[in-house]
Order: sequence, then structure tokens, then C-alpha cells
Amino acid sequence: MATALAAQAPGTSLASYGLERSQMVRQLAGGAVDMAIDVSLPMSEPIMHRPLLTDSFCVVMAQKHPLHARPDRKTYAQARHISVSHRASGPAIEDIALRQQGVNRQIALHCQSYGSAINVVRQSELLLTMPVKLAGALNQDGVVICDVPVSIPDIAIHLYWHKNTDVHPALSWLRQLLQNVASAL
Repeated sequence: MATALAAQAPGTSLASYGLERSQMVRQLAGGAVDMAIDVSLPMSEPIMHRPLLTDSFCVVMAQKHPLHARPDRKTYAQARHISVSHRASGPAIEDIALRQQGVNRQIALHCQSYGSAINVVRQSELLLTMPVKLAGALNQDGVVICDVPVSIPDIAIHLYWHKNTDVHPALSWLRQLLQNVASAL
């Protein structure tokens, strides 16, 4: 995104930060934030949204991990994992799907970013379950990416904004730029 923004609008700046999901509608309505990116959530006007991307999940592990030959359901469940969520507590989105199938991961570390989590994975025997497209976009040196041995539904990521900013020229342009970047992943 930063590369596309610099190429098409040099000199502009963009701020990105974590947002409590429970505060998203209020902050969009009040203009505290211009847009939000999150999983597909039930929303109605005045909050507008559109899909950015849909992605499946993969497992990321260190190249020297003992399971590099692809974990099966049992070894995946027995391994220690990193959970990534912006929320301070509660299960990650993939844990909900895994628990519905009787798989309870052993969470050894909770991170707020996949970039940080991959850095830990490189130097540990922890597994990271994450979206495939994001794994491909991050630096993959020192890691192996393989299929999740359990069926997890695809994740749908949406872009959200308030109806008051729907026709704002700069924000409309930025939403389209985000859509283009997401489509290229």
C-alpha cells in the first residue's frame, strides 16, 4: 500500500492503527477515522462497506521445524502456536472454526501483527496459522508455508466507511487504491 500511495500521491501521509471493533461505528460516524479494514461484519447504513479480499489459511513454520513435511491433524493440534489478533483476549477467527471441529490449539504466544509473528516463527518451533495471501506478501525467508491439515473457512476482509464520506473525492480515491492493491495480492 505504501508503495502505491507514494507512486500515485507523493507527499501524502497515511496513519494506520488498531481500532476496537466495538468503537468502529462511533469512530467512523464521528470522523475520528476515515475507514476501517476488518473481517466481514454485519453492518447497515450509515456504515458502508465492500469486500476487499477473500483468503484461505495456511500454516507457517521455521524451515528447520520438525514438522516441515506438513503437519497432520494430530501433530497440528499438539504443536504450540502463535495466535494473531488485534483484540487483547478471546479466540482468533481460525480458533473458532478449529474448535467447531474439535481442534483446540495450544497458544504459546499472542501477537497483534503477522509480521511480528513470522519473525518469532523463524526462530522457534511455534506454528502460525494465517491468511495465504498475507503470508505470500510478507518476507518468507527462513520459513515454510504449507496447507492447514484441518478445514478452515476462507476469511472475508471488508473495507468500512461512513456514508457521510461516501462521495468525498480523496477518500473515494483512497478506497479505490486499497481495492486495487488488495486485488493485486
